[in-house]
Amino acid sequence: MKKNLFSLSVLFLSLFLFPQKSYALFGFGKVQRAGVPIIEATELGNGEYVKNLIEQGVDINAVDKNGQTALMRAAAAGNDQMVAILITNGADIGLQDSKGNTALHYAAANDHASTTKMLINNGAIINITNRKGQTPLELAIKNGSVYAIRVIDSGALAVVETNAGFTIAAASAAGSGISTTTIVTTAGVTAAGAGVAVAAGGGGGGGETASSGGGNNDNEIPNENPPGNPPNNPPPSPPPTSPNPFVVEYNQQQGLALIKADIAYSRGYTGNNVVVAVVDTGVDLDHVELDSRIVSGAGATFNNGVQVGNGDEEGFEITDSTTNAELNNADFWHGTHVAGIIAAEKNGVGTHGVAYNAKILPVNVYTIADKSLYNVDIAKGIDYSVANGARVINISLGGGEDAQIKTAIQNAVNFSGSDANGDKSILVAAAAGNLYADDAVSVADNPVYPARHAGDTDFNPTNVGDAGSDGALLAVAAVDNNGNLASFSHKCGDAKNWCLVAPGVSIFSDLPDNYLAWVSGTSMATPHVSGAAAVLMDMDPHLTAREVAEILLLTATDKGNAELYGHGLLNLDKATQPIGVVSVPIGNNVNDSLISLDASSITASSVFGDAFTSANLSFKSLDVYKRAYDVNMNDFYHEKNRFTVFENKFRDFGDDIIKKREKIGENISFVAVNLTDSDPRKEEHEKEEFVRMSFAADSEYGGFEFNHNVPMNQAFRLSALGDVSMSVDNVGTNSVLGLVSYGSSYNNRYVVDKNSSFSFGSFQGEQEYGDVSGVVSQYSRYNDEYELALQAGMINEQSSFLGSNTEGAFALGENTPTWFYNVAAAYNISNSVKLFGAANYGISFPDVAADSLIKDVSQIETYSFSAGISKNAVIDKSDKFEFIISQPLMVTGGNANVVLPVARDISGNITTASYDLSLSPSGRQVDYGAFYSMDFGGISKLSTGALYITQAGHNKDADDEMLFMTKYGLKF
Repeated sequence: MKKNLFSLSVLFLSLFLFPQKSYALFGFGKVQRAGVPIIEATELGNGEYVKNLIEQGVDINAVDKNGQTALMRAAAAGNDQMVAILITNGADIGLQDSKGNTALHYAAANDHASTTKMLINNGAIINITNRKGQTPLELAIKNGSVYAIRVIDSGALAVVETNAGFTIAAASAAGSGISTTTIVTTAGVTAAGAGVAVAAGGGGGGGETASSGGGNNDNEIPNENPPGNPPNNPPPSPPPTSPNPFVVEYNQQQGLALIKADIAYSRGYTGNNVVVAVVDTGVDLDHVELDSRIVSGAGATFNNGVQVGNGDEEGFEITDSTTNAELNNADFWHGTHVAGIIAAEKNGVGTHGVAYNAKILPVNVYTIADKSLYNVDIAKGIDYSVANGARVINISLGGGEDAQIKTAIQNAVNFSGSDANGDKSILVAAAAGNLYADDAVSVADNPVYPARHAGDTDFNPTNVGDAGSDGALLAVAAVDNNGNLASFSHKCGDAKNWCLVAPGVSIFSDLPDNYLAWVSGTSMATPHVSGAAAVLMDMDPHLTAREVAEILLLTATDKGNAELYGHGLLNLDKATQPIGVVSVPIGNNVNDSLISLDASSITASSVFGDAFTSANLSFKSLDVYKRAYDVNMNDFYHEKNRFTVFENKFRDFGDDIIKKREKIGENISFVAVNLTDSDPRKEEHEKEEFVRMSFAADSEYGGFEFNHNVPMNQAFRLSALGDVSMSVDNVGTNSVLGLVSYGSSYNNRYVVDKNSSFSFGSFQGEQEYGDVSGVVSQYSRYNDEYELALQAGMINEQSSFLGSNTEGAFALGENTPTWFYNVAAAYNISNSVKLFGAANYGISFPDVAADSLIKDVSQIETYSFSAGISKNAVIDKSDKFEFIISQPLMVTGGNANVVLPVARDISGNITTASYDLSLSPSGRQVDYGAFYSMDFGGISKLSTGALYITQAGHNKDADDEMLFMTKYGLKF
């Protein structure tokens, strides 16, 4: 292990004004070191890591700047598990910190009773005093630690009630020589002097007396559990399970949450192996958070324009005519902190970087001899970064305009190329600059150079999206933890079109020698953007640096004032979401045919049930930057509105319009009814009335019918079921004809003999998605005992198939013909009781579209059946009861072949996979219905019924459903 450096207190870097030293680092503020690793691991509650450190020989009794040990920290937190680990492994229980407090002092002061007892049982001395002469018991009394007091001396509290609402307790630890008086209020315990009596006045709030004794004085131990619990509360619960160290690690760097980095991580993007150059002061190569993130064998140090080190050793060696010294790690603090923000490891300790799997290329341009940054070295460092594979260059420094640096960045931005690992164009992120105490406020209206160049057309086009080179330069200003521009930060100003903001106040990251610290500055904001760029380059290696820059700008959270915030606050959630129109590639390359997913859908009728969703297939889609995203085919599936189906059933329930025809001549009958289109998808003002009518002319040789807006299963009813209209024709719709609700039909009937007839007709109708037409033929045989009907026909659907519709990437052809064959029979058991049944079989031949993920569809077979019994004159001679069991039309056979894009490579080639999707549903819907109707002399009619539905929609996992319908019609 390296030696611990002395504690840094307050560190400020001034802006150098010498002609060749015009650049400064933009990190400043109070540098607060998080203690030594053993203490840090202890505070994270990571027992395994503590054990590993001890096994590696770490000093278990190492102290921080306040003389505190890991055992003291664990005792203060009441972490009994960690205390046990430390004591077992040799932690010195009697050590005292700089104020003379022991681990027992810390446990007692924070009222951790079980920890206090553990320490005493392991030999902690209860009478040891700190520098103020306080024993652990006295400190417990001072801090109101009731339970710890009872552990140390069970007789220390003699409780007596007073009229004032306070409790006076005499505390005297036997043998300790301690004698004091304590006030126990509802807020806790506090020490009191001789004037106890004047403390009366309401014992509820805890007030100043309670808080003043709580350890807020700098010379005392703060009470981490301040007074707030009545003394009669039960003992505290055992310490909770240690938090997930990786969650703690994320939360330590609050900038990560502000830019929503966790959402990018959840999508699998962490900057894996993307090389980010840190042109800065150099990086501590052996830092436990960075050692595995450094590009192997790479790195450089520049001095007066000459490379003098290669970065693969501990510290960089500088050799010139005046200096021959090793650069001490203390001088690496700025570059190390920046590198940590970008790519510190995710290892459960400390914190981690924005792109914690990225690689760091350390480029040291800081001259230790005079603590200066020279323009020529910065320029050479940028050139080195370009030549050594950097995809992102982080420049957390700036100053006046310099031609060398400008040229170097232009060369970086204009660099292009690609290899097997992806695009090689370069994004440069530069700090907007810090406003120093002696600067005029107006100085901060624009970024410093080189960040200010982001607004120059030499580097970027005027607007995002305009043509330009493959690289880009971004300016980065800093915001505080509330997202407001930091008080020290320069504004985006005239670089606003290519500027955004990122967290830059109190950012927790690495310092040399395995320390960590909170530092502020635009230097700290810039690596957030560099890390975010690496995340996007990991997400899609084909992206050019210009495209990455555009994505970061377009997806930044808008802050409203472009002069201050540019495009807004860095947002990795939105940056990793699709941008613009999302399409699916229909072909072998991303540049082949693309179909928008916004216009793609599968809307299936109930005959398919859950067939389209059961396969649960995923495929790749592309946003406008050709980034690949997984989407699920189920996301584009929509079941036809079942409410519409039920509402239409209710509208038609008991409404046998053909039976309502009235004679207007000897052989002519007619009826017309005004109905309202009740499609719930339409707004109220869009709903229209429509006329349903039926006209018939009959003779002894046959006749004809004309129907308009009559359901086709009524217009071409199976004659055997002609008087079973309430259940079969309206509620238990089974045939393919039931898919056609509206339209006009014409039917000719020919009498063959007294017991048989033949009919032939045609229709032209419409569905939700397009027109439908067809022909129907039927042969009927009947006598007094039975009826038999055989029906055959064809319907042709346009833009749909079996009442379903597919569009866009899932489109089928324009026409789907379906041939159907139906048989029905009825048998009269008596004059009032009839048995009936029907079966329907169909076969469809869908066509496929040229540009579609659905490449082929086999013939589709459908089937339905119904069977039941009806009885007339149940209560009255004009009433009827029916019971029916039916299976609505469902697909029983058929497959669709879908070819889905499942991957894209760096060159834009698409890998596809072929799937055969069964079109048969998982279940079988069966309906059980009971219906009753009564005709009141032709003046009014009551119809009522109930339907019990199992495996609704032919889905085996669907809940059972009940449908109740009642209709009363009155004729005027």
